[in-house]
Amino acid sequence: MLLQLKYNGQGNREVNAAFLPGVSPAAWFREMQLWHINLQTVRCFIMPQSIAVNESAGLFVIFHEKHVPAAQFIQYPYSMLAGKLFIPLKSTLYPVIGNDELKVLLLWELQVFHPFIGLVGFEKKDEIKLSSLIAIPQSKQNNWHMAHPGLVQPQGLRMIALEPEEFADVLDNIKEDVGSKPLDEIPDITAGEGSELPGSIKAILKSLSMIALFLLMVLGFIGKVLFFMFYAIFPSAKPVGNSQRKGWLQQLENWVNRKIADLDKQRDSELKRLMNMFDSDSDEALKYAIPLDSPYLNRGDGPKSGKLTRRNSLDFNLRRLGGGGRVDSWNVGDYHAKLRARYQQSAREAVDKGNFKKAAYIYAHLLGDFYSASTVLQQGKLYREAAALYKDHLKNNRMAAECLEKGGLLTEAIPLYIELDHTEKVGDLYMQLDQQENAFKYYDETLDRLKTGKHYQEAARLSMDKMNRKHQAQQLLLTGWEDTANPEACLKAYFEMSHEPEDDDLSHEVKKIYADHVPRLKRTSFLNVLADITQKYRGKQLEDTSLNIAYEIVHTQVENGEMSGLKLMNRFVPGDRLLTADANRFVSNNKQLPEISTKPTYLDFKNNTKCIDLVVYHDQILAIGLKGNDLMLMRANWNGKATYEFLFKWQPNVAFSLITGSISEYVILVGKEVPYLIDKKMESFTYFERGFFLKAFPGLPAGVIGSCISISGALTFLYHENGFAKLGHFSVRDKGELKASHHCKLDGEDVKFGSGIATPLPMVFRKEHFYYCLDMSLLRFDAKGNMEVLQIGANIIKFSVTGYHTSLKIALLTDQGCMVIIPAINEMRVRGDFFAQDFAATDIKILTDNLLIITGGNQAQVYDLSAKQPQQISTISTEKNIERIIASPKRHHCAFLEADNRISIYNMEGV
Repeated sequence: MLLQLKYNGQGNREVNAAFLPGVSPAAWFREMQLWHINLQTVRCFIMPQSIAVNESAGLFVIFHEKHVPAAQFIQYPYSMLAGKLFIPLKSTLYPVIGNDELKVLLLWELQVFHPFIGLVGFEKKDEIKLSSLIAIPQSKQNNWHMAHPGLVQPQGLRMIALEPEEFADVLDNIKEDVGSKPLDEIPDITAGEGSELPGSIKAILKSLSMIALFLLMVLGFIGKVLFFMFYAIFPSAKPVGNSQRKGWLQQLENWVNRKIADLDKQRDSELKRLMNMFDSDSDEALKYAIPLDSPYLNRGDGPKSGKLTRRNSLDFNLRRLGGGGRVDSWNVGDYHAKLRARYQQSAREAVDKGNFKKAAYIYAHLLGDFYSASTVLQQGKLYREAAALYKDHLKNNRMAAECLEKGGLLTEAIPLYIELDHTEKVGDLYMQLDQQENAFKYYDETLDRLKTGKHYQEAARLSMDKMNRKHQAQQLLLTGWEDTANPEACLKAYFEMSHEPEDDDLSHEVKKIYADHVPRLKRTSFLNVLADITQKYRGKQLEDTSLNIAYEIVHTQVENGEMSGLKLMNRFVPGDRLLTADANRFVSNNKQLPEISTKPTYLDFKNNTKCIDLVVYHDQILAIGLKGNDLMLMRANWNGKATYEFLFKWQPNVAFSLITGSISEYVILVGKEVPYLIDKKMESFTYFERGFFLKAFPGLPAGVIGSCISISGALTFLYHENGFAKLGHFSVRDKGELKASHHCKLDGEDVKFGSGIATPLPMVFRKEHFYYCLDMSLLRFDAKGNMEVLQIGANIIKFSVTGYHTSLKIALLTDQGCMVIIPAINEMRVRGDFFAQDFAATDIKILTDNLLIITGGNQAQVYDLSAKQPQQISTISTEKNIERIIASPKRHHCAFLEADNRISIYNMEGV
């Protein structure tokens, strides 16, 4: 059988190699220069002219799968068959041979089938290095003592920027208002022939008459006031007959009333005339348009007029938005809605025509809609003007800074971001300006803040990606692993960062971390991470190391009666199909506590919305979540019916949470930078039996470490101010107005907290007191800030409190185990000793019926609190890791928010 190449014009296979014809290495390098790839990744072989002639015909280059040049730069591309044979891209073998048969027929390590040269085989020893084709000439010995140093290299150009202008000056360049003219100077499409007087004289006379009318009205009003005062002092002098009232003052009053009536008729005529002008010439009509709904209209009354005035420019002018003095305010009455519709239509037409200045003028000057004005200014790439509108009139510095950034006005955006305390963004902008020293200064500030808040993954990302400090990033992730907030994710990120593409072996790092950074309570978590990275970075040495460590951990745990690690062994020996069944049988035979085996029911959130905080409000679950950069409110009942509502754009590194109380009608969104006032009624309907008020208040005190709603409905914050702890009570009904604030006192002395609170915990209100946990202490405050302290002797991670209508108990989750506290009127006392000390717990919750649940990983332990020392009565195993325990309002039920963003509900009846 004769094997041949047959032309195929489609060439739809992958490109794996290239042939460079010729005998000159210089020509080969010229072509390879066009590829723009790392030439250290290619393999090269010299192609002979034929089997009989052992001289170079060209260079055959094999590409690495991750470094393949663009097809248009390869003159003679080749593709690979059966992992060993290279043929031209636009060819096929004839007759057709399968890959299995090809592998048997091909004798060499690599074969190249050239259309003219034929089949050429290569061994590994035939490969050449490209560096061997380059000869470096010998250096010549010359005397350089008389050489001229040359010109000094000028410093590189770092930045070109316009000198910043004041916002008002910038916008004045858009519009120059040169005055106004009365409407009757243009042809009236509704009137007959005009006056015989010249237009200018007529305008002057009318203006004088309007001024005189205004003065007479003022005099008439003053006269009436004087007469009322006179009659009040001398009642006997009051006239009794109608005839006596027909004096000159009464006649003046009647005349003024007639003039006012005439003025109203004249204004009504002008408004009709304006509406007719919109039908014939909308651009001209806008020059006489009356501003509607502007917050700056009512700044004093000017002289009354029955004529509309003409504006010579329809361009946006920020300086005019604040009003230039007193104005003649017209009551447009029934024309308001019609005029508004005409203005909006004209604005849309201006946007369609690309006249964004005109559209912004209509929205801002005529409609008082500054948000729409700023939006169209951005559409027109008038970023400085949009930023001025956001900053000076909407009081939104964040949007102003974003506009300046979009417009490339980085030096003007930076001060705003500094004022907003967005230090990472400031660093990003300085990096764009090639000012690394300033950038790193603000990056370091961001790092300090992230470390204080225990956001170690974000801190590591910033350190690695933006500052190229790999060692610092790894240390941050190790600190996060040793903490309790999100340890597994931090350790997994550490191994991913430690992995090098050139070296697939992570076994050394795994051994080092296991030896130095895995305490007893974190062994199961370590196995979870180890299983993940072993599956992701497969390698013989890593798999063996991971398996040996898993055997060691599981052996120690089983000896102590703990089975959590044993259930993970199937992930380290995936080929053993009997291991899972054997492990389950062993656990069942050695289990001392009953496991809740009923299948859970699930509530699913939208896949593209990540839950970040969640509360239970009567019959419904309320949560805030992220959908891209949108902060959403999720409202669901326990049957899975859910609604979603957009709140606002979320800012990175800004945390928000929900607080409520079972006896309150309010749900409050709290956070460091709430951008808008939120005050909306969430109505009850078919899915939800109870409505509530959703509220959020910007501008609340800085340094907040705890917040809750008291029984009176007040929003109470625990915060630090100038180093001292304070308790502030704010009115929910009055848009967050401060009603009272008190310094926190212990034994009559002001308490200092400082600003180094790492991870603020929730604050709760029960039995006329506020409870909060800080480091190793349980704190109790009355409404005036008087404080009591109970030292626990262990760092408190989380705590949970019984409901309003049950006896008060507090469960603490610490780094040494769990503990129950019984607060009394005069003291807080510890009930029993630490328990669950061998369980690596991450959350704790007291449920109804004296039940307590603690969770860690995908395990939950159920305890009975009725005895003096809590007793474990059952366990629960979930499908995914548990993110949060949810207190179900239904008796004998508990719920968990799992890692796959769904809620699992378990029936514990009979436990």
